[in-house]
Amino acid sequence: GWLFFKSSLPIETAPLVSTGQSVEVSIDGIDGSTFSGTVSNVNLVADPQSRQFSIQIRLDNPEDELRPGMFGRVSIVTKEVRAKVAVPKEAVEVSEKGSTVTVIDNDMKAEVRNVETGASDGNMVEVTSGVEPGEKVVTLSFQKLRDGQTVALPQKKTGRPAKK
Repeated sequence: GWLFFKSSLPIETAPLVSTGQSVEVSIDGIDGSTFSGTVSNVNLVADPQSRQFSIQIRLDNPEDELRPGMFGRVSIVTKEVRAKVAVPKEAVEVSEKGSTVTVIDNDMKAEVRNVETGASDGNMVEVTSGVEPGEKVVTLSFQKLRDGQTVALPQKKTGRPAKK
């Protein structure tokens, strides 16, 4: 079977969503399951309080797991970017001066670089300039690294017990 799922989206994303577009919905309370559907209606009048547009999605419900009144999260791909370089969002430091990424060179020295960023999917960020493909970037450090500081990478554990 199928059922309708109602959702809303911010004004700035409304022009990117149209009837017939594919949608994935993950439902609270049904762990790990996503349901496929299509946008069946886009309300072109925004709610003045929330500044959001409402959309209606026709969701496939082949096992009849979905019930009226359930809540979930909608994922709609509005744009695809073929990024030459993408880094985890934790690797990008944003300040009033701009964005930086710390790169580790072949001599194990930290180099803080200014970068230009592009698209993001919430986990990864496109870097349009400042980092080349294949370079190592710092995503997590216990202390802020200084430019030129020597870095020691954590050793991988082999899983073998220590000899006594």
